[in-house]
Amino acid sequence: MRSIIIVFFFIFFIKSNAQKKWSLEECISYALENNISINQLRVNADIQIQSIKANKGSLMPTLSSGASQQNNYFGNVSTRGDNFSTTLSFLDANWTVFNGFKNLNNYKKSLIDGEIASKSIEILSNDVALNIANTYLQVLLNKELLNVAKNQLELSKRQLDISKQQLKSGVTSEANVYDVEATVARDEQTLVQQENTLLSSLLLLRQQLQLPVEEPFDVAEVLADKLLNKLEVRTPATVYQEAEKSRPEIEAAELGIESISKNLKIVLANYLPSLTLGYGYGATYSYIKGAQHDNFSKQLDDNLGHAITASLSIPIFTGFSNKTNVEIAKLNIENAELDLANEKFNLRQNIETAYLDVLNARKAYEASLKTLKSREISLDFTEKRFKTGTVNNFDFETSKNNFISSQSSVAQSKYDYIFKVKVLQFYAGNDFSLN
Repeated sequence: MRSIIIVFFFIFFIKSNAQKKWSLEECISYALENNISINQLRVNADIQIQSIKANKGSLMPTLSSGASQQNNYFGNVSTRGDNFSTTLSFLDANWTVFNGFKNLNNYKKSLIDGEIASKSIEILSNDVALNIANTYLQVLLNKELLNVAKNQLELSKRQLDISKQQLKSGVTSEANVYDVEATVARDEQTLVQQENTLLSSLLLLRQQLQLPVEEPFDVAEVLADKLLNKLEVRTPATVYQEAEKSRPEIEAAELGIESISKNLKIVLANYLPSLTLGYGYGATYSYIKGAQHDNFSKQLDDNLGHAITASLSIPIFTGFSNKTNVEIAKLNIENAELDLANEKFNLRQNIETAYLDVLNARKAYEASLKTLKSREISLDFTEKRFKTGTVNNFDFETSKNNFISSQSSVAQSKYDYIFKVKVLQFYAGNDFSLN
């Protein structure tokens, strides 16, 4: 099944040659716009906006109007008659004047929680961008490794041509020619495997972008060697100073402390009195069976009136619930402060690790270049001697494989170095770019 998918994808990959090729910036931009998980967080942020509006509304009075009907029926009508009453409320208004600023702090807390929701989007966006960049560079590496495999096949074909000429002149045996033909066949298989590896990495990138499979897709070429000359490596202390001010993880943790601090003020409000004012404007109508009474409109005119109410509640004893809630809120603040300290510690640790990774990657890349240069010289020398028959197939095969291995090492260490520098720069707030 996997092979069918790869072949299917390969067909579209071939068709994509004439299509637009995606840059890393375009891939990241598309992913941030269309990623399902990020869009879910955006919906959650919109929900939080509605919560902000609701909490803001709690600071305002409430207005309503309505009517109520009450009917009473008695079994012993000789002593009591059936009756009913109607109450019309033209306007009811209620306003919490003071409740220890609980409503105000709920509103302020919802504003902070809205900012935290936005930071959650940024955090996930950074993770998505990091994964996209990693896969994108893996695609570029596989393209270069495909060229290495082609080069390997070309060298083996040259070796086969030389061996055939040597067979004609009697310098080598027919068995050696068959060995080289087997090497060519093996290298052809290696080339096919590397093509499949490239297609698999393109498929993974397409899936991370959540693109439809029928859409042609390929990545833009990047001059990696030119990019290497523009890479800037800063010290961990410098990167951390910038990261501490801009990383959404740190900002979210700081906002978390603010949010929980508002929660402490909210529970402290339960110790304070609350005052509510009310206003009513309406009328009543009543009817008692067997009794004299005014008609409906006359009663409404007579009973039409205003009512002003004031309600004061003073907490005296709440079964220790207020004290417990306050202590829990204080402990939550302490936890939030520890979360912030932990985020800063992890950030510093990640930056220091990323910096060390950059140094090691650069050393590995520089060492691989030196090895490649020496093995290229060795291959050139060995090939000349092979043509004259002074070295055998085994020696040439060994030299060739060493050269190909060095080419692969250079490609791998090069893209590893680029990625790790970009990660370090990303911590400092730079966007992923291969320009």
